[in-house]
Amino acid sequence: MTDTTIEMACSLDSEARNERRAFFRERLLPDAVQKIRTDDGLRIFFRNDPAMRSEIRTLIDLERQCCGFLDFELAEDEERLTLTITGPPAAAAVLDQMASVASIRPPGAAAVDSGP
Repeated sequence: MTDTTIEMACSLDSEARNERRAFFRERLLPDAVQKIRTDDGLRIFFRNDPAMRSEIRTLIDLERQCCGFLDFELAEDEERLTLTITGPPAAAAVLDQMASVASIRPPGAAAVDSGP
């Protein structure tokens, strides 16, 4: 592997990967107000809440340890938190898997909106 080669696989074992999916599915996604699959990743919106901000930051910290090839960004305004997860084209399969766990439709499809 050269210095410019990036490993495009999660470093978690199967059990830890299942636990991470459960964290994502059970502690974050129920509070998502909108979920979008973009061409290069995912964008998930939440109401701006200190507890949710903490949960999202926990996920970001954990994911950066095992999936260093993905970029995680948390943005906020007065009303909402926006979690953006992106990656290079070679990470498309990983992003597709994350989108599937989150029940997010492919790019170009209507967004799933669970809030007013």
